[in-house]
Amino acid sequence: MKKAIFIEALLVLAVACEKAPLRPVEVTADKGKNEIRAVIGAEGGVLRFSDGAQLSIPEKVLQEEITFVFRRAEPKLDLPGKDVLDQAYSIAPRVSFLPASARLSIPISRTLPASLDEINLVLYCYGRKVSSSPQGELSQETWFPCPQAKLTGRSQDGKFLAFELSESTATRDDKFPFGFVQAAFDVPKNE
Repeated sequence: MKKAIFIEALLVLAVACEKAPLRPVEVTADKGKNEIRAVIGAEGGVLRFSDGAQLSIPEKVLQEEITFVFRRAEPKLDLPGKDVLDQAYSIAPRVSFLPASARLSIPISRTLPASLDEINLVLYCYGRKVSSSPQGELSQETWFPCPQAKLTGRSQDGKFLAFELSESTATRDDKFPFGFVQAAFDVPKNE
């Protein structure tokens, strides 16, 4: 009798453990730190720097646990006619977030117009861009608009810009500025 009750209790406990909801991972970097590492799986998670910049990965997007590395660095964008908004960021390893999107929120470090369309605000990636020419294939290391990023707007308090990412931005081996992204906008022309 005692053995049957014990087995029944184990089964109830096992079923209860299976149905317990997964809790998202939340990691906030100490002030002054420029890198966050965390294992995130099906539960999703949020990686946040002390200035509020954060990467949010929704639940049920990842099928397995992955060690993410979220980094920031001083801006390095050098495109004519563009001005940098804030730090540069990278998210490794290279992984797809589809069918959902991860969200990258970055602090707004200056006054921007009410309509972000006026300044053509875009998230730029640094990498190798390959193009064809009559002389053959040309390869150039440069900043270019990130195909995997879409500006979704400002936070409700107006302190952050939000971008949806369909995939991460870097491989584990990328060295700055490769694999980094940064928000930039058109420098207003003097009239």
